[in-house]
Amino acid sequence: MIDLYLLQLLRHSVDALKTLPLEQRAGAIHAYVKALQWCMAPLGCVSCGLTSLSSIIIRNVSVKKPGADASKESATPTVTNETENPEATPRASGADLGTDNAKAL
Repeated sequence: MIDLYLLQLLRHSVDALKTLPLEQRAGAIHAYVKALQWCMAPLGCVSCGLTSLSSIIIRNVSVKKPGADASKESATPTVTNETENPEATPRASGADLGTDNAKAL
C-alpha cells in the first residue's frame, strides 16, 4: 500500500517514481500511461476535427504577382517545331549512304 505522502508526491512529480519500491513502481507507471492516454487521445481527435473543419473555410488565394506570368513566358526561349524549319535539324536519309558521300568524307 502506498502511503499518502508518496501518493501526493506522485500526483505532482514524475520524479517520485524513483523513490517507489520496485513492486509498486510498475502499477504507478501503468497509472501514468492510462492517464496520459485519456488526456492525449481526445485532445488529438479534437484537434484533427478542428483542423479539418477550418480547412474548409480556406480560400484558394494566389500569392503570385499579376504580371509575373507574362514576364515568365517572355523570358523562356521558344522551341521551334521542325515542320516550321526543316533545315534546323538535319536528318539522315538513304541517299546519304551512297558512295559519293563516302568519298567526300
